[in-house]
Amino acid sequence: MGDVGAKPAISARGSTPRALAAVRAALDRGDLIEAFALAAEARVTGRRRDELQYLQALALARMGDIDQAWTLCAELAQAPEASADVEALQARLIKDRAFRARGAARSRLLASAAQAYASIAGADGSYFPLINAASLAYMAGDRQAGRARAAQVLRTPEIARGYAYWPLASKAEALLLLGDSEEAEAAMRLAVAQADCSDGARSSTTHQFQRLGDAGGFGPGVIAGLTAISKPAPVCCFSGHIFQANAEDERRVDAAIDAWLVRTGVRIGYGAAAAGADILIGERLLDRGGEAHIVLPFDRDDFVAASVRPAGEAWLPRFEALLQRATSVRYASTMRYVGDDGQFNYGTDFAMGLARLRARHRRSDTVHLAVWNGRRTPGSAGTARNVAVWESLGGATQVIEPGPIAKPRHSDNPFPNAGGEHGRATNAIIFADFHGFSRIPEHHLPTFWREVMGRAAKVISQAGERVLARNSWGDALFLVLPDACAAAELAMALRNELAKIDARELGLDRAGVRIALHLGPMYHAVDPVTGMANFFGSEVSRAARLEPVTPLNTIYATEPFAAALALATPEAFDLRYCGKVELAKGYGAAAVFRVDPGEVSDAI
Repeated sequence: MGDVGAKPAISARGSTPRALAAVRAALDRGDLIEAFALAAEARVTGRRRDELQYLQALALARMGDIDQAWTLCAELAQAPEASADVEALQARLIKDRAFRARGAARSRLLASAAQAYASIAGADGSYFPLINAASLAYMAGDRQAGRARAAQVLRTPEIARGYAYWPLASKAEALLLLGDSEEAEAAMRLAVAQADCSDGARSSTTHQFQRLGDAGGFGPGVIAGLTAISKPAPVCCFSGHIFQANAEDERRVDAAIDAWLVRTGVRIGYGAAAAGADILIGERLLDRGGEAHIVLPFDRDDFVAASVRPAGEAWLPRFEALLQRATSVRYASTMRYVGDDGQFNYGTDFAMGLARLRARHRRSDTVHLAVWNGRRTPGSAGTARNVAVWESLGGATQVIEPGPIAKPRHSDNPFPNAGGEHGRATNAIIFADFHGFSRIPEHHLPTFWREVMGRAAKVISQAGERVLARNSWGDALFLVLPDACAAAELAMALRNELAKIDARELGLDRAGVRIALHLGPMYHAVDPVTGMANFFGSEVSRAARLEPVTPLNTIYATEPFAAALALATPEAFDLRYCGKVELAKGYGAAAVFRVDPGEVSDAI
């Protein structure tokens, strides 16, 4: 499971001020999943729970989970003296709901949000709610009111004297509404140069400019010019050659990595910790005050034996030090290495997907940094393969030429392929069951067989050859598909079809389906008992432990599955983080995402 062994960047345990600072720091750097997790943890044991709940709701809002954020916010709004921050967040959520509506409904909700912000501004005319009221009025179609409020923003004392990020960004937004794009760009350049400028703030500003651009009325290139200034630096995923320790080689590659980080402003990276390029990139990110998120593909000791020790014992202490310093450490899987190159690829793709997921939350780009000699060598794993996969998915790769480095020998591979006659591949898994099956009266079971399993069979048959294996027992379904996108599409089709069933026809008061999704490397072979294709392995077992804890009529996915969707089809599905969930049968806690049809363009 992707998060097993994960190490949080900052623990939320301890004093409440420390917990609040950790949550705010995660929000500032645009790590919304970490902010949500830290706030949820601190609310259990800490004081000032209202403030933590507000920050948790804010993280959810920025991730696009409007419904859950609204529930948390509504609870806070019931307090006798709800804070202005809570009122502003409710107004923001009305705005977010507007962008999930269409036509006249969107305009009505935008106008309602504009009025909510105007009410918050009150008689003193505070600039922050005022600029929101101005932009929302403009987007609702009342451009005259929007411009009038924008002019009012420019007259507020905070804007007149302010040399801080939010007053300057709000000034840029007001100038944009008033048609002065040159001055708007100048204000935005000044904003991003302020000491209090953060990635989270830049992300919100970028999204606001994009939404204004969608409303129209600006000259060609105006919005693109502003977002080029406001957008946070890219997130990188990284990979590269393993090479033997050598001070001269390391200095040369280190200098090239450092120059690239300075030039691009990249401060966040996701990748493994193999000897050579991986360790150097991780070290440079951390030394520059950035984030290094390490993703190991399988068991730690096996990874060291396969990807660290062959390049020389000198790398071992640096590997250990990197894992100690890393912002987070994840295991794509806790399985042992079985001599399957696909296990390395699984870990690399997981890191790539996490990078895209993080960039999606930050409204920034993603780039692949590869320390690579440029040779398209044959083989199913390695840097050349990683570059090819990233580019096939429309990504840009920045290559650092390593020069004449000394690569390790792999002739004494201690991990022969343990699969024997069984094949291996990375596939997507669906586990589903129908709630209430055990309570269906005997005389209603033929109806269940016809209506529930019959409908499920029809949906599955429409997926055709993409279904690599299928099985059922009682009300349970087990399906294997080649990739996460195909599995997500089939899962949604199953949920939609089975939602049509009337529980009363089955003798039940309530019914529904639970669907769990996972992706991982596994064995495949012909089942000696059934004579049919089947898949097995530790990842199949882990997938089975998520379905029992999935809410009714909901699709839950593991972090590796969510990362695979974000990597391959970033706009097609809406991935909403649900926090850590305890899996069934003592399998521990796992980071879980809810999967819904894509609404990401209007979500964050």
